[in-house]
Amino acid sequence: MDSSFVMGRGIEPRRSIVMIIAQASVSGEWKFDGIFCETCFLLRKSLQKPPVLLLYSVQCSRKKGKAVIYVTGDTHGEQARMLLLEKQAGLQAGDTLIVCGDFGYLFLNDRSENAFLDDLEKKPYTYCFVDGNHENFPAIFQYPQETWNGGSVHRVRRNVLHLMRGQVFVLEGKRIFTMGGAYSIDRATRKEGDSWWRQELPDNDEYHQAYRNLSRHGNTVDYILTHTMPREAILRYGRYPDVHDMELTGFLEWVMYEVKYTHWYCGHWHDDCDLPQHITLLWHDVRAL
Repeated sequence: MDSSFVMGRGIEPRRSIVMIIAQASVSGEWKFDGIFCETCFLLRKSLQKPPVLLLYSVQCSRKKGKAVIYVTGDTHGEQARMLLLEKQAGLQAGDTLIVCGDFGYLFLNDRSENAFLDDLEKKPYTYCFVDGNHENFPAIFQYPQETWNGGSVHRVRRNVLHLMRGQVFVLEGKRIFTMGGAYSIDRATRKEGDSWWRQELPDNDEYHQAYRNLSRHGNTVDYILTHTMPREAILRYGRYPDVHDMELTGFLEWVMYEVKYTHWYCGHWHDDCDLPQHITLLWHDVRAL
């Protein structure tokens, strides 16, 4: 008697799904064991090879001929993860994928990372990211700064862009406010200038830019993309805000109450869940704006 063994992260409405389905026999004629890793699902099989089907699904209503903007969580420079995300989202020419911090493909700034970025440049998609706390900021800042769709960016490659802090971009008719940065709670295990940088938290000029740009848009945007989240949202999530980034989480709380927005997406917490105030944590999930 055959049965289906499903390894997944749970099927819920409006959630993206990455799932492996394998056929196995209760009698043990076919045996397998599954191992979950951050990047994808791996399946080790013994004896005969059962059929394996890898399914990708993303909540998206694409209008014919219309490009789509997707957002996801921390990628931490995992090259296989980015390739998986492209398939998971079903990216098409002209689409944009935005990472909510800890992009990480410039962290080592070595030959391998630069070769991977060169490969991304050959693709017909646009890759954007707000910065997280685990970023090599000097490596990002070495790239030219320019204005793109109404906001300031560092252009890493033709189609790879760092969305700077305190900016409002207009993409596909949607106004998107960006505010990267967060505090590294593992700072004690890292070396300054090698595995963490002081620029991980916003400075006064970036806060002032945020106030000015939001005011210029009447404190009204469609989406907010950040790395961490407001102080109150952290408490609702069941965590305690770190004293070291109280200025940032406090500012984001001001944004939450004073700025009109449709939805807020952030990364940092390595989780996928919806919170009050229309805030969504992203890690592996992909959402379409």
